[in-house]
Parts: sequence; structure tokens; C-alpha cells
Amino acid sequence: VDANSKVWALSSVYWGGANNSTLFQLDPSDWSILKTIELTSTAESVSKIAISSDKNKIYYYKSDGVYALSIDASVAPSSPMIEKGGWYGLEVNPSTDKLYLFNSGGGLGNGFVSEYNQEGDSLTSYSVGQFANGGVFRN
Repeated sequence: VDANSKVWALSSVYWGGANNSTLFQLDPSDWSILKTIELTSTAESVSKIAISSDKNKIYYYKSDGVYALSIDASVAPSSPMIEKGGWYGLEVNPSTDKLYLFNSGGGLGNGFVSEYNQEGDSLTSYSVGQFANGGVFRN
């Protein structure tokens, strides 16, 4: 739910799919679609979204990096805020507004979690177990 009390939903495709990954902004009073934003121009999957603590930005990742979309936008951003791919998960800490990006390690060893600020600057990384794709924050 965003700052305007609207719900966002992701429709994702898998490699080779017929449609593009798309975000929908919905009115929870009648579930009508208010806005449709295509996130990819090819059949590239977007599998996770997260929202900033002020509820004004939607974050998602693709193969080339992490993107930030204003809830007021009508088109997807053309370039990533973090130009690094290979992520397997994405979370935003609601208390600090820091982004946490998860790398699975490919199942060949431990993965890692990278912490970023809202400007896309890398802060630190932590080693974690295999196939890390998300986390929960205790505040």
C-alpha cells in the first residue's frame, strides 16, 4: 500500500514468456486498475517489489540492476539506480529505509546480502547461507 492508500501488484513473466513484467496500481475500494506500467520491453522476469518507508517509491530488480519508481510515475525508469545484477531478493528496512539485496551464491556456496542507502551507494555486505532471497526486520 503506497502513500496514497493504493495497492501495487506485480505481474511477472519468466524467460521466454509472451508478456512483459508489469506493475499495476489498484484502487482498493473497488479493485479497479488505476495505472499500468510495463517494467520490461522483453520477456524478462521481475520477481519481487518492495516499497520505501515513506511509501513513495517502488523498488524492483532486473538482470541489469535495481530500479526505483516513484508512485507518481507513469512509465518505468530507463536506467537502474544500482547498476549491478545477479540479485535473488530485495527488501527495504522500514525503520532505516536501507535496501537489502540478496545474492543466492548460485547454490555453489554461501550467498551474501548487500546493504545500500537510498542514493544507491553500497554500504556493506554480509555472508549468508545458500539461496538467500529475503529477510525480515525486527524493530
